[in-house]
Amino acid sequence: MIFSLGITAFADVTYSADKNSIKKGETVAVTINNGEKMENITSFEYRLYFDPELFELESSEIGTANTYVQITSVAKEDTKGTYYGVSLVDATSEGLEVAEGVIATLVFEAIKEVETDSEASFELVKKSVMDTSWSEIEAGSVSGESVFVTVVPTVEPFSYTISDTPSNGDTWAKLGSGTISGEAGGVIEHSWIDNR
Repeated sequence: MIFSLGITAFADVTYSADKNSIKKGETVAVTINNGEKMENITSFEYRLYFDPELFELESSEIGTANTYVQITSVAKEDTKGTYYGVSLVDATSEGLEVAEGVIATLVFEAIKEVETDSEASFELVKKSVMDTSWSEIEAGSVSGESVFVTVVPTVEPFSYTISDTPSNGDTWAKLGSGTISGEAGGVIEHSWIDNR
């Protein structure tokens, strides 16, 4: 993801979502991107935190930055929350290159039907980046704040207007009142009485 030797200029890792809002059953792709080529990296670990009440991982794909990148197959937890790990390990300790470009893309599906808009965050956190001495280095900072995605209701409320004056000019009174919500396109029936 984002790393470099002391002799190399540090580049930030960024991440973004392809949608701002989705409904239950729809997906959002979170892409992690390396801003500049890094060399002599023996390992790195990032954690992408998410809300498991609203989302579950549908699929993931390794990018072109380095084909040895791995994504945990199941969600894990720590004191901060629930996450998927994105990591790299060079078993030879000779150091790998992490090219500029996409490190990984994780696609999440909204799994909960909500009654009102529910905003949730995806947050990428750097845990470690090491060079060929297996020492922690300062490279690979995550740039930017959390990415927010809103899960919206599948059924959208609708409003309507009813005239109290019939087409023939007579005056009528409505029986009862209240708030009605439901799926757009539905039929609403009202009872009326002759108030003449």
